[in-house]
Amino acid sequence: MKDRGQGMLDNPSVSIFQSDELSYPNEPPYNPPRVFPELSFLGSVAPDPMNKAYSAVRNSFIALGLDEERLGTPDWDPLCSVIRPGETVVVKPNAVWDLIINKGESVFASITHGSILRPVIDYAYKALAGRGRLIVADCPIVHSDFENWLHISGVENIVSFYREILGFPLEVYDCRKLYAPWDFVKAYAPSH
Repeated sequence: MKDRGQGMLDNPSVSIFQSDELSYPNEPPYNPPRVFPELSFLGSVAPDPMNKAYSAVRNSFIALGLDEERLGTPDWDPLCSVIRPGETVVVKPNAVWDLIINKGESVFASITHGSILRPVIDYAYKALAGRGRLIVADCPIVHSDFENWLHISGVENIVSFYREILGFPLEVYDCRKLYAPWDFVKAYAPSH
């Protein structure tokens, strides 16, 4: 294992994975497209061959050279240089707003799709070795319905998967102190 001081935090590299074949899969909890050797902790979970987003995130970790000496083995742990067993890890998605304002646009232009979060969560969990806390937390705009965001992003299904299949309490927090629901009749968010 690399020394923590020589890991990803000391080398702020950027990885971009591009493919004309990428699209978001439709079925949460967004299982990997195949059984990768390092994901044995997922057990006999059925792969989702349509989930090309998972591979794109994985390929970005590979392009960054994370834990490259163990790549292709069951021990590959791309986030081990920044996450240690027993720590608390916060995954911060973009949970800006849960609504589509302009017809024909995707809400995923302003929020992170769950299929991008799932591999980040999986590899963070692997680095924790099942010990510690794993939290998804964000502070969306004041009139975003956080429960609806959980649903449309697929995060609620990922949380259920972790609790029911892996027996790990993946936590979710809405960090806002104020929620002012959007008034659809008047087309504005009232202030308090």
